[in-house]
Amino acid sequence: MIKELAKVLKYTKVHKTNLVNNEVKPIKDNFMLATGVANFINLKSKEMYDGKMTDYYTMTITLDDESIEQLRSEGVPLKQYEGKYQRKFKSLSSPPLYELNNDEFMGDVTVGSKVRIQYSLGKEHPVHGFAPWFSKIRILELASGDTDEDF
Repeated sequence: MIKELAKVLKYTKVHKTNLVNNEVKPIKDNFMLATGVANFINLKSKEMYDGKMTDYYTMTITLDDESIEQLRSEGVPLKQYEGKYQRKFKSLSSPPLYELNNDEFMGDVTVGSKVRIQYSLGKEHPVHGFAPWFSKIRILELASGDTDEDF
């Protein structure tokens, strides 16, 4: 019981918690947008790290130039891979997915799909900077996935 309470208190220091329906939201409610190409996608199940399931749904995208500048200006650290900048976005719940026409997206987001992520920033970490938390994802262009028909 004490360990569970400590975990809740830890989250409330980092997040605002809506206790009515137990939703956890980032501290800053002003939402921003980032656009890029999906690389690592964990939207239907929580991310696995070092053989263990984490508490988060995540998506790492290769960022476009405008998103790179915006995230840098907000103090969000970026990683570089093969000369391109990437960032992981996360959430405690699976985010809603939308098509260009605002209809709900019903399929799987595939690697290489162009996406726009609506996000906000959590509390600043003294070493790792701000962490972006996604709230919605729009599929701008769905990449073709590997299926049996592709063989």
